[in-house]
Amino acid sequence: VDLADRLVAGFSSGSGVPFSDVNLYSRRASKPKWGPDSSTSEVSTIQLEFRDLSRVTGNPVYEEKAGFVTDHIHKLPKTDGLVPIFINAQTGQWRSHSTITLGARGDSYYEYLIKQWIQTGRTRDSLRDDYNESITGMERHLAARTEPNNLLFFGELHGGSKNFVNKMDELVCFLPGSLILGVHYGMPKHHKKIAEELIYTCTQTWLRQPTNLAPEITYYNTQ
Repeated sequence: VDLADRLVAGFSSGSGVPFSDVNLYSRRASKPKWGPDSSTSEVSTIQLEFRDLSRVTGNPVYEEKAGFVTDHIHKLPKTDGLVPIFINAQTGQWRSHSTITLGARGDSYYEYLIKQWIQTGRTRDSLRDDYNESITGMERHLAARTEPNNLLFFGELHGGSKNFVNKMDELVCFLPGSLILGVHYGMPKHHKKIAEELIYTCTQTWLRQPTNLAPEITYYNTQ
């Protein structure tokens, strides 16, 4: 609880979206030294823990502050459910022309949508809807296939959603687990097929390395 109380300082921004950096001693929060924004994945993946802490302690402040961020992001403009990877803590707005990716700085935003929906007893329609819309957006804008092996992967959109890049972080391999979890709780059944194809791509990518270790980033051949 002491640690959580110190971390709450991160929410002391102009918008309620947390700063990325918190000094646990002084309880002061700030933007990162390298830029003005917080990472989307960071601000949207504290909700499970903070909500559970409120339930355990009976103190609603943790869930209220973290839940506000989820509700705020729900209202922001998206590209068919897909979100940029940077958000300004002071303004609460996306960084313009920011990359859209299921990899670093974006990945767990999508992962936590389905998990939050389950954690809240499957009663929060906005979480379910944001999750389903994001999967549709992934299929529409990020899904691609390799040549000549026809392996499914999910690339990135650069330059404000304008330019597709055939780059996939190893972090994207979280997605099959989320999809299967969603199908288990009644999400569209075709998500299972996506999960099966993507995990096959992931495992083939690992196994084709001399060490059988996953590369952090892979550029897939599409022509």
